Amino acid sequence: MSAPFRYAMCNEAFEGQPFRDVCRLLRRLGYSGIEIAPFTLAPDPSEVSAAQRAEYKRIMAGEGLDFVGLHWLLVTRGRFT
Repeated sequence: MSAPFRYAMCNEAFEGQPFRDVCRLLRRLGYSGIEIAPFTLAPDPSEVSAAQRAEYKRIMAGEGLDFVGLHWLLVTRGRFT
């Protein structure tokens, strides 16, 4: 028997919205995973602290979402680097 197809969405589609609200909405819409565009979390992804990363992980888990990957790794604030 095959596993059901699962859906994920990138948080970039909700840029500017609080991460917790994005996760809550995605789960309510039936998504089971979230892909993260790092530039949506900070102008420079290296500025996201270990504590902030842990909080994002906690939020995703609390909403029942799996982290599925990173998106647009060479973009910061909407520009290629």
